[in-house]
Amino acid sequence: MTKKEQTMANIMGVSISLFGKHGYDKTSTNEIAKMASISKGLIFKYYSSKTALYYACLDQVVTDMLMDVDSLHYVEKDSISRISEMVIWKTKYFQTHPQSMQMILEALQKFPEVIETLVHKHPTLIKSLWVEPLFQELDDSTLDPRYTKQDFIRFVMYAIEGMQSTMIKQGITSTACEYLKEDIITFIKIIKKGMEKNHESNF
Repeated sequence: MTKKEQTMANIMGVSISLFGKHGYDKTSTNEIAKMASISKGLIFKYYSSKTALYYACLDQVVTDMLMDVDSLHYVEKDSISRISEMVIWKTKYFQTHPQSMQMILEALQKFPEVIETLVHKHPTLIKSLWVEPLFQELDDSTLDPRYTKQDFIRFVMYAIEGMQSTMIKQGITSTACEYLKEDIITFIKIIKKGMEKNHESNF
């Protein structure tokens, strides 16, 4: 690695950490320079602006995440079990790369146009951030006519995102995550059962 590459890697590593902890608005280039032990001018030698640096960092965290998700080889064959595996993977990744994931979550809210650009640049991004593609092969013939597959997907997405957030906040270990797979599968099946034909609601 050349001196330039080392410097840029240092700047980016510090920037990702600070952007992830404090967000775009509350992170200054002065703070980045201080933490990286370099002059502020050196930052702007390689990045035209704070925004350009942020976008470069975002591109890097997305690329790193995609490299990691490529290592996810589904053990289970049915969609519901694979969805469970994906939720566990996302939870573990969030726990081991909190700043990177916080950057992505912030960008989804504040810079959706950047995320859209990254989606086009990295076609597999959709598979690593959302589990919706895994639902496409599910048989929806048993659903009550009042519901569509998209309704089912939406309800399950809300539910598993909530479970995932709780798991992350509680700091559940990787070992514990493995035991939660069956709980996630059961939860999804309960939702599906409640939307099937001839299901009598108690509400």
